[in-house]
Amino acid sequence: MLLPEKPVDLGESLGRDDVTGLGVFFAAGALMAEYGKSISNMKFVIQGFGNVCSSSARQS
Repeated sequence: MLLPEKPVDLGESLGRDDVTGLGVFFAAGALMAEYGKSISNMKFVIQGFGNVCSSSARQS
């Protein structure tokens, strides 16, 4: 049985969406570092505003 968003008592991690969004934030920073740039003074456009996108936006 596939439960994409199962309850915590069935093995879901607390803060799963926040962790995924944080990963997107760090991946973007690593990509920019490869090009010698920093994300600290940049503006980003985030398409969508689901759980992961909203968490990524909060990280910035």
